[in-house]
Amino acid sequence: MIDARRRDSVAKRHRVRSTVDRMLAEGTPITFATVARQAQVSTWLVYAPGVRELIEAARETQEASAPRPDHRAAATPAGLATDLARARAEIQRLRAEQGQHQRQLRLALGARLDNLAKADLAGRVDELTRATPNSPPLSPTPSPTTRHCTPESPSWKTTSPPRAPACAA
Repeated sequence: MIDARRRDSVAKRHRVRSTVDRMLAEGTPITFATVARQAQVSTWLVYAPGVRELIEAARETQEASAPRPDHRAAATPAGLATDLARARAEIQRLRAEQGQHQRQLRLALGARLDNLAKADLAGRVDELTRATPNSPPLSPTPSPTTRHCTPESPSWKTTSPPRAPACAA
């Protein structure tokens, strides 16, 4: 049984080596998961000592031999103009969004200040009312010096067209 396990392990490691060699030759990107899938072995095996180093060396070889694209050379005037137009549109959108957020913030702050001012005023009125217990009520009541116009008063006139009565002082 030990010999069978050993033969199986050697066969799996051989499949991993041949898979890595084939992937290098084809230029297929080498990852641990891809090697395990294509070699039909467990991911545990590809991380095992000896196999892990093989895959890491193959990845380094692949990265070193891969041509690196020169992004600066790929930029064309038309592409740069498109990028600039997109950036300007994004800036305009963000400025409009910022303005909207500022308006909402101002409205919310104003409403909050109004609520605070109303609460403060109501509290102050209550405080003053309690502080002066003999004060007159807040409802308007006629004082002795207030004159009211009545039909019996001398300044009540009935003329045509009807007008509001004028009070004599």
